[in-house]
Amino acid sequence: MAASFALQPSGDAAEAWRSYHSIGLRERYRVDETRATLLQQAQAAPDIGYTPDLSKHHERASTRLRSGNLEKDVPCGWPKYLKSPLVWTGTDFENDGSYVHHLSEEEKADINDALEYFNGTASHSRLS
Repeated sequence: MAASFALQPSGDAAEAWRSYHSIGLRERYRVDETRATLLQQAQAAPDIGYTPDLSKHHERASTRLRSGNLEKDVPCGWPKYLKSPLVWTGTDFENDGSYVHHLSEEEKADINDALEYFNGTASHSRLS
């Protein structure tokens, strides 16, 4: 518990905060630990801007994977495995070209025109 107080308010604010909850409630609901965890999470908020940044996304993803604190199980009450005629996996579609749509030259031209319009320039590489 002592480590969690490092992130608590100090001085009069700390005393007011501690006296708001009884010692019993603070211990039972681990208020001090929860507050410290929330403060740590708030301090470690990701740097996310208005526009997507792929390099920052990859950095955040790799950091989360390295931390090792990812959930490995589905939430309580959810099925661990789905068994149904509607369930499929990637191996069900191996070498099955019936689900692949090959773009025609006209469709590629439409997409390229839309990209150029969206980007405001024709200098970007074209879809081939």
